[in-house]
Amino acid sequence: WEGVGGLYRGVGSPLVGQMFFRATLFTTYFQSQKLFMGKPGERLTDLEYSICGAITGAVVSFVEGPVDLFKSKMQAQVIRERVYGEKPQYRNVFDCGGQIVRQHGIRGVYQGLSATLARDTPAFATYFATVEVIRNQQSRLLGVPVKNLPFYSTMVAGATGGILYWLLFYPLDVVKSAMQADSADIHRRKYLSFGHCVNVLYQEGGVQRFYRGFTPCMLRSIPANGVLFVVVEEVRKFLNRTMG
Repeated sequence: WEGVGGLYRGVGSPLVGQMFFRATLFTTYFQSQKLFMGKPGERLTDLEYSICGAITGAVVSFVEGPVDLFKSKMQAQVIRERVYGEKPQYRNVFDCGGQIVRQHGIRGVYQGLSATLARDTPAFATYFATVEVIRNQQSRLLGVPVKNLPFYSTMVAGATGGILYWLLFYPLDVVKSAMQADSADIHRRKYLSFGHCVNVLYQEGGVQRFYRGFTPCMLRSIPANGVLFVVVEEVRKFLNRTMG
């Protein structure tokens, strides 16, 4: 194995892709709120925030899908190389993306899209609704507008949203990852469809198969999502001050 360096194999795609993913995520979320907002700055209902989250999840699937796909291909390549002695197919994550596009077209970039949509649409509906419900509760408890909540309240809201995101939808992420790590060649794939993938994974290990790797994912998610929302809110405040 490659030691600590092996843990970062395939990290190029997330580092580059996360910029576009997060930008698309929050831009779509805030813009979709205008569908329900009577006047600028008006708070929505819990259901409306959930709908905005669902819209956001569907849209970002088309950005997050390729990012995760390239990462999965690179990480699966490491395993095949070390365990089975296979020669690496991709030099790096950018070569991976280029080969997939040349050989399989744009459709190849969206391998596993059905699973990504199945996860992201309800997951982000739950995620954003949870964050906004907690922020509303904190606003009433502290007697301040949501926009003036202290950073720790925003951090708690983001962390809780992250907990529910993975607690409820981690099995769908396992399915998505399996489909994306599968062969790029449609004729050599182990999983023929979303439903077939679910069935094969269940046959491999029952319900527990869908929770493999859950604990480290959850431990990462709590601080990551807490900090994420604090950063987003602080950046929004800064932009509002500087841009009027």
